Amino acid sequence: MLTDGKIVVEILRDLSKWVASFTLSPFASVSLFFIAVIESIFFPIPPDVLLIPLAITKQDKALWFAFVCSLGSTIGGAIGYWLGSFSSSIFKKIVSSVYFERASSLYNKYNAWATAIGGFTPLPYKVFALSAGFLKVDFKTFFIATLISRSARFFLIGGSIFIWGEEIEFFIVNYLGEITFALVVVVALIYFLVVKFFSSDGKKSDYSG
Repeated sequence: MLTDGKIVVEILRDLSKWVASFTLSPFASVSLFFIAVIESIFFPIPPDVLLIPLAITKQDKALWFAFVCSLGSTIGGAIGYWLGSFSSSIFKKIVSSVYFERASSLYNKYNAWATAIGGFTPLPYKVFALSAGFLKVDFKTFFIATLISRSARFFLIGGSIFIWGEEIEFFIVNYLGEITFALVVVVALIYFLVVKFFSSDGKKSDYSG
């Protein structure tokens, strides 16, 4: 007899197989986009499950699949943000109180940039998207953080497979989180430096005028 935990595992395993089955579909790109969108809102299976086999099967299109995945995830994150800000009842049905407390703690420390950090915690991205809306964090910064962190993750997968093929699969599966985190930190640092440079340059212009 299956326990509740085993039933959940079986359901997730079946869902993962269903997602991966779109690898050979003529509508693979559309399926990948759809999975990336809904995963950012409520779906429990990450788009990596489809992105990786798709990129390996059609290596020459790996970067295209990474783009599709990034676009879908960013749009899904924006929808999740809107749902979180629009309806507390929807938010409470999707996000557990334990997950919300963890996400809220990160948002209190890092504001909207917790969205990027959240991609490297055990918490699903949808938790951060919905929580960001519920907590009314700055949407512009949330959107930029989402675009940077999600694109970094998916283009790292797509780019690695585009260059090295299926030989890189083991490395991606086991070390993707650490590498993407380092990449996002670098990109975020560049972003902050550029913003600081232009803001200070604007102040100098005001003084000189």
